[in-house]
Amino acid sequence: MKSYSELVQLQPNVLMLLENSMKKNRLAHAYIFEGGHGTGKREIALQLTKLIFCENVTENRACNCCSSCVRIEQQSHPDVHLIEPEGQSIRKEQMKYLHAEFRMKSVESGYKVYVIDHAEKMTLSAANSLLKYIEEPAPNTKLILLTTLIHQVIPTIISRCQVISFRQLDHETFCRQLISEGVSQEVAPLLVNITNNVEEALALFEDDWFTKARRIVVKLYKVIKEPFEAIVLIQEEWVTHFKERKQIELGLDMLLFLCRDVLLARTGRTSGFIFASENRSDDLAVTDVALVENIEKILLAKRKLQANMNPQLLMEQLVIQFRLR
Repeated sequence: MKSYSELVQLQPNVLMLLENSMKKNRLAHAYIFEGGHGTGKREIALQLTKLIFCENVTENRACNCCSSCVRIEQQSHPDVHLIEPEGQSIRKEQMKYLHAEFRMKSVESGYKVYVIDHAEKMTLSAANSLLKYIEEPAPNTKLILLTTLIHQVIPTIISRCQVISFRQLDHETFCRQLISEGVSQEVAPLLVNITNNVEEALALFEDDWFTKARRIVVKLYKVIKEPFEAIVLIQEEWVTHFKERKQIELGLDMLLFLCRDVLLARTGRTSGFIFASENRSDDLAVTDVALVENIEKILLAKRKLQANMNPQLLMEQLVIQFRLR
């Protein structure tokens, strides 16, 4: 969890906007916090919630010490509700729970706050059921939607919320920070493109699963010129290591980064690569057009994965369809 001082460094404009709105009693009834992983959306939603309920606000900041602040931090405050996906989505049944809560009075302070994390994962029926609250908000009730993929939130919800965009930490600055924390220069650029969260990046760097995953992806790219070898690798190494959807998405992202590096090298660039130079398979006689098409195929595979296609079949189709000329 990021400290307040870290959040000020990461999102100074967002904090200033929200604190000024609070000071002037002009908070919107519904917000969408949108931005990449590790940009502080959830932490700032928590800070705003504390500010609303805090019993000892000082210089327009929550004290983090009173009973309300402590219980919000511990997710035990009766007037603060966090909704997260159940499985792969946020379902209509969860919205029914919210609707029942909307009709009830607050337990303590007269205020209620609802935070919906991964709002892009609301089913269409769940999103439509949420619209009624957004269009007819209850007094002294605030709704905060958090999303990394705002384009997957239905437009009617977006148009009825105040959207606040969270900026990513500059890649070069983030990379230097990771190296100063002990991450190798070889791996730091890859981690910077996977997450914008220092703690998550450091955890990945120290995780044996991630180290092996990186090796498997590089190995797959190097043998992909031989479809039979590539399929054997998928069956013997990929499917036994990349088991969860999030892991498969990460593997596809790394494969995408490798294609991007080779394409970048073709332009004569000597820096800005995500993978170390020895991992770029420049020996593959792939044209620029084929590389672009391969990138498109990986992006399509990611969409098929979201549509619940069998992961092994998906990967086998992908390596068979890769263009080498």
